Amino acid sequence: DSVRSAEGSIEEGTTSRDVFISFIRMENSGKNIHFYQRVWNRLPFKPFISIFAMTCKDICGCCCNRKSRFHRKRMWKKVLIGIFRTLVIVVNMFAIYIALVACVATTQIKGTKALLPAVHEAVYKNMDYEEVCAFDMKGGSILQFDDQEEAHLANYSVAHCGECGYCSNWNDLELQYSTRNNLAEQAQECGLKTMFQGVTALQDCLESDIGWTHECARCWAEDIVCTKKHCMFIYLQSQITNQVGNFKVSKDSITSATCEEAYCEAGPAGYFVPCVGANRRRMNITSDIQRPGAQRCGITDVHDWEEFFYPKDL
Repeated sequence: DSVRSAEGSIEEGTTSRDVFISFIRMENSGKNIHFYQRVWNRLPFKPFISIFAMTCKDICGCCCNRKSRFHRKRMWKKVLIGIFRTLVIVVNMFAIYIALVACVATTQIKGTKALLPAVHEAVYKNMDYEEVCAFDMKGGSILQFDDQEEAHLANYSVAHCGECGYCSNWNDLELQYSTRNNLAEQAQECGLKTMFQGVTALQDCLESDIGWTHECARCWAEDIVCTKKHCMFIYLQSQITNQVGNFKVSKDSITSATCEEAYCEAGPAGYFVPCVGANRRRMNITSDIQRPGAQRCGITDVHDWEEFFYPKDL
């Protein structure tokens, strides 16, 4: 019988060996490779995927192929080759990590820039002209008033701009001042310590390690969870670039603190400012988070919190 050739025509006298050789030639030329296989071979990330598909022979030829040249090398050379191959894998994995962090962080930064104007409008624009939280005497009653003038008519002094919240009590007001230089770092430490635990564990850490009252600690815990969800990759990127301690808040320099403000302080993902009521910018306290003067309350009746909480004549 005639044998059909690789091109599909019939040739008299063609043997099975001739057909086999024809197929081998086609394979070597790449003509039989399917379209999706050719696309896969040209994808830019194929070398990274190949790292995960390394065979035993690729990684440790001494164990899998005793006739290989690798097996005939001296032990110290085998060790060096093993170390080198391990380093190659580690470097490539680190490169993938950096690329992933950079890509997602860029998306989070873009979202932060888009949200900041609306948040600044809600939090800062009328800060000095809206509700205030005021007290009648140190350690005394703390009440909310419609504005500074109404508080003064009732013989109350303004403690902070904005409505009173869960942190508008004497314990937490003093903590706002006493922890002004390291509060952000302390909150971060609790966040890292309870990273794989729930919001309750985080709340307990903030309550025990920093000293917030129970409900105030809850506001902080929910804010940190919100920040993890929306700003984690900006934080990771800051670790890579050694900027993790950069808490400066501005529209031009996006940090994890800026991202937290955009997403978690006055919506859309969280409402930290209404929850806590009192915070350092509303009390006009200069802190480890550097803020412009326009982002601090300008009508507080306490002009020196150091003297107020820790008077030198006592």
